[in-house]
Amino acid sequence: MKPIAPRPIPLPIDPHDAPMWMRMIFAYARRIAARLTGKAIVPAPVRMMAHQPRLLLGAAAMETALSRMDSVPKRAKLLAEMQVARLAGCRYCIDIGSAIAARAGVREHEILALPDFEGDPHFDAMDRAVLRYATGMSRTPAAVSPADLHDLRRYCDDRQIIELTAVIAWENQRVRFNQALHIAPDGFRAGLPEPEHAAAR
Repeated sequence: MKPIAPRPIPLPIDPHDAPMWMRMIFAYARRIAARLTGKAIVPAPVRMMAHQPRLLLGAAAMETALSRMDSVPKRAKLLAEMQVARLAGCRYCIDIGSAIAARAGVREHEILALPDFEGDPHFDAMDRAVLRYATGMSRTPAAVSPADLHDLRRYCDDRQIIELTAVIAWENQRVRFNQALHIAPDGFRAGLPEPEHAAAR
């Protein structure tokens, strides 16, 4: 009998097949998703990380820490995350990120205008400084110029720069994890903006 070829990509863990303690984490993730997006879905990356419980717990701790930092305006952080997702071409991140941003008051036309943020009138000087920083951080290798930092310093103190840097770096972690495992959108939001790189579709 011919051996069965292994699956090339792991499958997210089904909540019904998870042990009780993991189901409790899934239930918490579902509540958070409902609050942030309006849809009670256990995000696929959470169910994928559950293959490594210590990773799942560590990621949950990081997500909690980031969510509790509030020295940087929420709008600025959400725009930065959407810029990272767009530049990397992460369709999952665009799906959930645009739903979170819209629910937090970021307007649809602002999300769609991100490719032209330097000249679009919907963005103010702070928005542009933050988006410039997110863009530089998301290049490989990272390319944040002294001018970018000087510009950001006009609006952010040390504490705020560290918070913003952590948010952008973590979003880059999310997009790489999701893309490597080909995690498809969960359907949090219809009418997604197109990612920067068509090859990542």
